Order: sequence, then C-alpha cells, then structure tokens
Amino acid sequence: MALGGDELTILNWNVRGVYKSEVLTFLNSTSLLVNWDVMVLQEFGNHTDGQIITMDKYTIVTSPKTTGARSLGVVLGPRIHPFLVHSSLQIRPRTMSIDINFVNIYIRIISAHLDPRNSVSDYNPSLSDVRFLMSNAPPKTRFIGGIDAQCAMPSADFANGDCDPALLGPFVCGSTSWKSDSFLE
Repeated sequence: MALGGDELTILNWNVRGVYKSEVLTFLNSTSLLVNWDVMVLQEFGNHTDGQIITMDKYTIVTSPKTTGARSLGVVLGPRIHPFLVHSSLQIRPRTMSIDINFVNIYIRIISAHLDPRNSVSDYNPSLSDVRFLMSNAPPKTRFIGGIDAQCAMPSADFANGDCDPALLGPFVCGSTSWKSDSFLE
C-alpha cells in the first residue's frame, strides 16, 4: 500500500507471546530487520489492556483480557503513529481495529485470530466480527488485515493470479478447506 507516494510496510505475525518487559526490545529488534510502519500481531499479550499507549517511538494497542479470546495487537511505527484516530478503537471477541487518517486517506487496521475449532458454528462468529469491522467503516476506507485465519489458503488461487503473493504470504498456501473457502468469501 502506498501513502503519499511512499510504500507502507506492514508486518503480520502470530508471535505466540511477548513478555511485557521485552516489548520495546522486540519492537526495536524487529525495526532493525525490517523498516516497518504497521505491525499487526496475534497472541501478542494484553500489554495495554485495551488502551492506546505510546512507548518510545511506537504507539501500541492490545485487546483487553477476556475469557477464551486471543490477545491481539497493533503497533504503529514512528512514521504512522501521528495519524492515529484515537477514538477509533473497536474490540470484538476475536478481532480488533484501529484507524489512521493520513492526509484524507482513511485506513482501518484489523487484527484477528479466528476460532481454531473445527466447526462452522465456532468459526462463523469470528468471520462475522471481521465483517462487522469492515462494514461499519466510513466510506472509501482502505483496509489492512492481519488475520490468523487458522487455515491454509488454496495454492490454486496463487497459480490463477487470484491472490497477490506480495499481499498474502507464501506460508499460507495449501489445500483448500471449508475454513479457507469461508475466509476468502
């Protein structure tokens, strides 16, 4: 995604936990490897408990602690954090979003960790939460989704050119399943 002529670098990562005492080290170390603007995280930790905080040069928000939900996070790097819309935080059981307004380009950043259980009745509410966050956005909003969909995406979509491998990483390719079909709808 480009903003004002510059490319926006986005990382999505299921980090499986980062200790609160190590958050700043994690962010600084990652910034040395990749000059990222937005980091969308799953299983990050409930370090801000639903509050937006600034730590050094980063703006960090994590989902609050709730029973049965995964901890989600969005971190804005120094180039992007001044454009955060502070009143935009939305939290659902397995999803969260924050918005940025960059010179009249409105962007909603969604972090989601969809239900891992193998039933439609468990998975569909997670998808409904993502749909809700997308459907209640202002007109002409652009979306960034960092989502652990709990399934491999069909590799045929890459071969047919339906999925841009620059947008959907190669590690998600695999055999299609009802979860991947539901997610791609």
